[in-house]
Amino acid sequence: MAQSCRGLATLALAVALLSVTAAQAGAETEDGGIDLERGPTLAVISTLELEQLLAAGGPMLLIDARGPELFVRGHLPGAINVPADQVGTLGPRLPTAPLTVVYCGGPSCPHSLIVGRWLIAHGRSGVLHYNAGFAAWRDTGHPIE
Repeated sequence: MAQSCRGLATLALAVALLSVTAAQAGAETEDGGIDLERGPTLAVISTLELEQLLAAGGPMLLIDARGPELFVRGHLPGAINVPADQVGTLGPRLPTAPLTVVYCGGPSCPHSLIVGRWLIAHGRSGVLHYNAGFAAWRDTGHPIE
């Protein structure tokens, strides 16, 4: 019973995070494409919120947008590697999930924003941005693979 209540609370948290996301229409380039550097906006998820989502074990896709050389040295449990420079190739092959969380090295790393914006621009909903990134996860003692 406590497990199902925790799962419902986690789902409610995710829905609340998604509801505060700004309009997810991207900034268009002059040729009608999506400007992945400026938009669309992604909802940000905290370390605690990500920890709760992972503990709940619900269906979620966790994407590490760093390069493969950093991914193999350590990543969040269950993450898959979709480097920003390969999202156009790998993105269409990603499995679907109600929630997708993207992260990279930390707040100064733009790769997770690029991947997340690409996913939204290509029709994926439920995309969250773990802005604190890998360094914050590791430095706060959370497990890595």
